[in-house]
Amino acid sequence: METILTSLITQLKNPWQYICVGLVWSGVLYFDIDKQYLYPAILCSLGLAYIIQTLFDKIFYWIKMKKKHESILFNLLHMNEEEKDFIGYCFSNNIQTYSVSILYQNSTIWNTLPQKGIALRPSGFAKYDSLPLSIPENVWKLIEKHADEIFKDFKKED
Repeated sequence: METILTSLITQLKNPWQYICVGLVWSGVLYFDIDKQYLYPAILCSLGLAYIIQTLFDKIFYWIKMKKKHESILFNLLHMNEEEKDFIGYCFSNNIQTYSVSILYQNSTIWNTLPQKGIALRPSGFAKYDSLPLSIPENVWKLIEKHADEIFKDFKKED
């Protein structure tokens, strides 16, 4: 029994596992519980540690994504006229991927929109006179949700 517990303890990986196993171990010693219950209690505590770690991972992921969405929304609200025209044209025509013609428009949006996290450059080959930009789904949903704020000055071209 002691060798199994020792080998189990040496395989702990995250702090939650150490905390839960330590609490179980100290509870067994403090309350003078029979040692035959130690191994099942440690296994239960490892399950609890996994649940706690998963919850914390999800919470931190949610916070990270919320900050990212706030950053993208800030960038959407503070686009220059050229970027706003491009995104407005795509949004008003419901186009998520569009080619930017650099040679004819002397445009910088092919670089600025991906840097701001608003659009992506699809991988693969592209001609220099027709460079594709794609608006990701999460950004598209933000644009739909805040379209009135983003495009309050935008006029749709007929």
